[in-house]
Amino acid sequence: MRKPLRISKNRVSARGLGKNGSQCFPSPCAFHLFVFSAQVNRPGRGAIGAGIACVETDASLPCENIGINSEEQSPAALADFRRTSDYPPSSVLYKAGPQLHEPPLSNRSNYTRPARVLQHAGRIDVANRLMAGICAEIVRLAHVAKRWYSSIMSTEQILKARQERIDTLHAIQRERTALLVIDMQRGFLEPGAALEVPPGRELIPRISRLVDCCRQVHVPVIFTEFIYSAAVACLRGDPFGLEHLPAEEGKPTGFGYPSSNCLIGEQGVNSPDIIPQLAPAEDELVVRAHAYDKFYDTNLDHALRSRDIRYLIITGIMADICVNCTVLSASTREYRVTAVTDAVATLWPDILEACFDIWKRKFARLRTTEEIIAELRKA
Repeated sequence: MRKPLRISKNRVSARGLGKNGSQCFPSPCAFHLFVFSAQVNRPGRGAIGAGIACVETDASLPCENIGINSEEQSPAALADFRRTSDYPPSSVLYKAGPQLHEPPLSNRSNYTRPARVLQHAGRIDVANRLMAGICAEIVRLAHVAKRWYSSIMSTEQILKARQERIDTLHAIQRERTALLVIDMQRGFLEPGAALEVPPGRELIPRISRLVDCCRQVHVPVIFTEFIYSAAVACLRGDPFGLEHLPAEEGKPTGFGYPSSNCLIGEQGVNSPDIIPQLAPAEDELVVRAHAYDKFYDTNLDHALRSRDIRYLIITGIMADICVNCTVLSASTREYRVTAVTDAVATLWPDILEACFDIWKRKFARLRTTEEIIAELRKA
């Protein structure tokens, strides 16, 4: 009686993968390519069969090699198998499973549909050469992929490289640079002003040093003032700045009330004038603006371009309002902006830090007073 043909693990090897013999490496793609020489053992008669197979599998599961073991099978059993089977001699079946090596064979239900295998006993040499070429190409592509992957920078590396590029492009060219002092006015800095910004008073010595340095190295200094006029009623007054509205006789003034703060012609603590400690020189430009953006509807852009200024050093108050609007507007106009971190202020430290985070990402370079003075003297 002929023994039934038994399907079990067979010796399946990959040829032409390297100098040291056979390897097995699954592809990370949806198609797993296996190049092998399938040897079917026939007692006393040697081995037959060689082949190449491409099996469609789940990319998340490695494939395992399953072959036909013809050992101890009679020629009649093999002939019967060849007649009744759709697969050529020494066909190779594939099973998807959780293990790449030495798969358990107890659960035959995991078998996927068999792959068609190109093989012919008389073409072993041709197949081996073809396998060697394919494997060499796979190895080459693997090296290309490795080089490509290793060239991808991490997020931290990308941000560092970007910051280095920003610093390079924003390095001061002294003959094309101007210092902008924003809204260092009595109405914001005098004690008792309706919109007093106490942290702004701490900036006065540092901004004064920057102003003196720029004057010494012939870098233009430009001052700005926020002004309000009842004749130019705008949202900067009602509802966003009620303090700028004209004070009403007999009614309370101060924060949250009409107080004539920075109103044109106002005197005293709510005056729109620049503080005496930073008084502009006679030949220095003072830009008066009804808006937070000091470029909007003023002569600032024209004054800068007429002197071929392309680099701006920005200081002043408040970081989240007038300074912020001016930084963004300057960057939009292609000025290369440096914000002086210890020479700008606002009422809320966390908002100040948020401004720095936003500016350094897309709009400006950040430097301290000491760094800017050193750069101006070196440039």
